[in-house]
Amino acid sequence: TLFRSASRKKLVVLDKIDEKDLDEDFVEQTKAFCNYIFNKCKEKTIGGGHPVTGKLLAELASCFVNAIQDGTTPCLENTVQALSQIENQEAVQEAISYYEKQMEATVKLPTATVKELLNLHSNFEREAMKIFMKRSFKNEDNEYQKQLEGVLKSKYEALELQNMKISENKCQDLLTLLSEPIKKKLSEGFYFKPGGYMILVNELQEMTEKYQKTPDKGVKADEVLLKFHYENESTKMSILQMDKTLSDKEKEIEKEREKAEAVKQENEMKENLRAEAQAKMEEMQKNHEENMAKMLQKLEDEKNQQKQAFEEMLQNKYQEQQRLRDEQAEAQIRLLQRQIDELNSSSCSVM
Repeated sequence: TLFRSASRKKLVVLDKIDEKDLDEDFVEQTKAFCNYIFNKCKEKTIGGGHPVTGKLLAELASCFVNAIQDGTTPCLENTVQALSQIENQEAVQEAISYYEKQMEATVKLPTATVKELLNLHSNFEREAMKIFMKRSFKNEDNEYQKQLEGVLKSKYEALELQNMKISENKCQDLLTLLSEPIKKKLSEGFYFKPGGYMILVNELQEMTEKYQKTPDKGVKADEVLLKFHYENESTKMSILQMDKTLSDKEKEIEKEREKAEAVKQENEMKENLRAEAQAKMEEMQKNHEENMAKMLQKLEDEKNQQKQAFEEMLQNKYQEQQRLRDEQAEAQIRLLQRQIDELNSSSCSVM
């Protein structure tokens, strides 16, 4: 029994009095109770060992009250299922929020490679999954994990598109700046003269080297450069045909060289894109398999905790049953003893 917190007069203004005005025995008893709760009492759990936080307890109480108000019989299993849906959805939102904040704070676009962005995504997705799994429970069909994976994948793909667009714009702006002197000479007809083709080739090569040495161009650097050369190929061929210093055979050889170089660069770009796509697919498949393994392990742990909780409850029932049997036996023994005492008393009276 708890001691009264204060005198009768002070009880009516209990919310306004200082702690020093509380009854000393009540304060000491309360401290002992809190110490027991915080240090010795096992945490309450539901749904396979999931800890009941203050928020969950409030939700649990609310579900029971609503059921009673609706005139239905409160069902713990249904209530826990309803709570799991609320908690799992909030776990998804918490994980998404973490992922968004970390990616926003860490990613600097454009990234040098696709792999750089993919690695950041994988790391923060892994941590987001940990946050989700720590809070989720009774996610038996993996519905909420799949939902989280889908959202994170969509956010990564949107960021990937943004990364490519920023890189593409940056590279195009850089090429526009570097090629400005060449375009000016073209408009003035500078290259349409004997030896003009080789001058153009050399200047384009110099421009390409400056472009390639410029840092932080991003993932579209090679593709934009290849597109630039492709778009200017017809101009180069026109100047080549008009260059009188080259023989027809030399012009033909130069055409083949240009064509071979273009094919080589295009094949290299395609191979790089193929390798990046393959790496992305393998990384995402690896992440998915890891997430599934962790979720299956969590479900297995929940089942084991449920089994342990059931066995503990069953053991407590057996112990309670034995205690009642012992109490009943003691009551019978006391009754028999009273009867024996009464008989002894009667015997003495008769004698």
